Amino acid sequence: MKFISILTFFILTSLSFFSQTIVSTDVQNKNVILEEFTGIHCGYCPFGHAIAQGILDDHPNDAFVINIHTGGYATPNGNDPDFRTEFGSAIASQSGLVGYPAGTVNRHLFAGMSQGSGTAMSRGDWVNASNQILAQESYVNVGVEATLNLTTRELNIHVEAYYTGNSPESTNMLNVVILQDTTRAYQSNGGTNYNHMHRLVDMVTGQWGEEISTTTSGSFIDRNYTYSVPSDYNDILVDLKHIKIVAFISETSQEIITGDGTYPTYIGSVTQNDVSIEKILIPEEVCETSMSPIVTIKNLGTNNLTSVVFDYAVNEGALYTYTWSGNLQFGETVDVTLSEISYTILENNTLSITSKLPNNQTDENSLNNALVKSFTEAFHTTSKVNMDLKPGPWGFEISWELLNPEGVVIYSGEGNSGNTFETFFLDLNSCYVFNLYDSYGNGFRPGGSLRLTGTDGIDIRYVEGDFGSIEIIPFKATTLSDVPDIENNIKIYPNPIVETLNIDNVNNVRSVIIFDTSGKQMYNKKYKKQSNIKVNLGSFRSGIYFVNIYTNNEVITKKISVIK
Repeated sequence: MKFISILTFFILTSLSFFSQTIVSTDVQNKNVILEEFTGIHCGYCPFGHAIAQGILDDHPNDAFVINIHTGGYATPNGNDPDFRTEFGSAIASQSGLVGYPAGTVNRHLFAGMSQGSGTAMSRGDWVNASNQILAQESYVNVGVEATLNLTTRELNIHVEAYYTGNSPESTNMLNVVILQDTTRAYQSNGGTNYNHMHRLVDMVTGQWGEEISTTTSGSFIDRNYTYSVPSDYNDILVDLKHIKIVAFISETSQEIITGDGTYPTYIGSVTQNDVSIEKILIPEEVCETSMSPIVTIKNLGTNNLTSVVFDYAVNEGALYTYTWSGNLQFGETVDVTLSEISYTILENNTLSITSKLPNNQTDENSLNNALVKSFTEAFHTTSKVNMDLKPGPWGFEISWELLNPEGVVIYSGEGNSGNTFETFFLDLNSCYVFNLYDSYGNGFRPGGSLRLTGTDGIDIRYVEGDFGSIEIIPFKATTLSDVPDIENNIKIYPNPIVETLNIDNVNNVRSVIIFDTSGKQMYNKKYKKQSNIKVNLGSFRSGIYFVNIYTNNEVITKKISVIK
């Protein structure tokens, strides 16, 4: 691993004198550099990875993640991969971290959010800290671009910086780091084919960066690096087409001001037919027992990509196959919607997708052909759901809607109506989605909250604080309400039932017949003009039943649930 630093350093006060090309000279806000401390044996680290990816998704051009594998959780056992670097221990040591996963946001010390006395925070604080950084004005801007020759493995990196204000430090440090995306390997709570992203593999400018000695307003920095990408890091093969570069400026070894990142432009090629699965797009919570997954693919071969075959399965069940056809040039991506797949939903589930036969040829790079995405079963609740909305002082930004299984809005409202308590009446064994919106994009302000609760008293979801622009809450109504069901003055309760069913306020009842879901008659008794009836269901098994109440004028049918 060798690099040559070629320094062209300008100290100028007038924009007309330098050849700035990729960095802005306007005053801009800071970008986020999230350094995430992680390890393959850290069971909670995948949750941290998901939070970090969410920050990237919400701020795709303004946030960058560096995953640093260090500490005991990163120590490999047996054939485990070794993702550690010579740089990770020192970065972690200065952060003061006391647990994993932890992370620093711009190596800044945030009041009330840090673990111990250092800059490392638990994963629950990363979003709040990132939002604070993104709202701050930066006195320096950074731009980076790169080219990578796939044949010679030569990486050329170009970094520019422009100071729109004065740094409080007379000397700043420029850091250029190399990341590796899309490494499939073991991860505790992630399986043997986990997709490791944003993995730190090298620091081109050394442990703490290279010195910038002029840090006053109008200073322009222009630096170029040539870096030879090795075939492996710690015996882990390099995937050239998933290399990423991040550059940032720090005041010292702490306090990162801002940064930028880029994927290189590729020249040359070692493969002609190479398709990469970049991302699987499915909900994190799923209610239905079928879905049409969306997969993002990228053409990494010199030949235009015109066809790909996908094999996919849920929970290692029945294998489905789908053939895509189109036309992708080198480096282009497309979202492919696969054919609907059916499955038995479990509490925790995995969808695995594998690509093969690009252009009906053998894929020349098998390292990027498979991806696994986890999802959970949506919450089960009662057929009546209560919403308790306290929109808070900025309620005019809040709105909500409830969608039925066909995607039709059946209930909706606005936060400017003030505190709202509403009950939703739902069909049994049907899936619903509750969408909570904030037009400003930062969720509830202090004092605002939403609680969705089944009539069994169990929360479906409680939301407060910053949820961004939307909170999506899927759930399924699987249990009848446990409060009295009143219709035409009829009361049938309790529901669910352990032993005794009460039927009140029915005039002139002639008989009551109860059937199970197969149509088998379980109870049949005649009455003489009674309006209050008790039925002992002690011998009934747990399940759903239908109660037919015969009066002089009509037949009334109700669903009940028996639990034991």
